[in-house]
Amino acid sequence: MSSAVARGRNNGIFPIAITVVETESKETWTWLMTNLLQAISGLKDYGCTFISNKQKGLVSTFDELLLGANHQYYVRHMHANFKGQYKERIFKDEMWMATTSYIVHGFEQHIEKFWSWTRVHITG
Repeated sequence: MSSAVARGRNNGIFPIAITVVETESKETWTWLMTNLLQAISGLKDYGCTFISNKQKGLVSTFDELLLGANHQYYVRHMHANFKGQYKERIFKDEMWMATTSYIVHGFEQHIEKFWSWTRVHITG
């Protein structure tokens, strides 16, 4: 299942499109995005941000259909990927705390601990 949602004036989210596809691939993402662009005139002009979980074909579809669109990864999926790859809690915890902080100082404090840990433990 694939979906597109938007954020309203009260910061609530609401569904724009929901589809069931056989597999998540470049072809199905292209189909969804093409139909979405046709259904919502001016979508390219609104300064949209697309958030995904790194599905196959999605980034290249954005690059082809939405030149200049801002694309970000959903931090919950990144956190889950880190949990499987890195066993140390500080890595996962500091990344999560930084990205969910409501104040700049809190973000900076946690992201510095996160980067300090990565510089010591991750090579390449």
